[in-house]
Amino acid sequence: MFIAHLHYQRPIDVINSHVQAHRDYLDTLYATGKLIVSGRKADQTGGVIVFATSDRSEVEAIIAKDPFHSLDLATYELIEFDPAKYDPKFADIYL
Repeated sequence: MFIAHLHYQRPIDVINSHVQAHRDYLDTLYATGKLIVSGRKADQTGGVIVFATSDRSEVEAIIAKDPFHSLDLATYELIEFDPAKYDPKFADIYL
């Protein structure tokens, strides 16, 4: 499983001017079942995305199309982990 930890590279007013395009893109991913949850960090220095895939190349392709990435607004720290426990409704993601 993958979590992306986004780190904003521009002032928050610049980020905010592009946030709708970023959220619209994420909506397309939710519609296809590729994401579990996403959101801005409380301190507004970045965000977090939890992916519903264990395929690193797929995650990297998703990130490459994100407006925050293509406009160099954020860097993405990918964290891969193996869930030891999870809610059964997510079993098809991990098994």
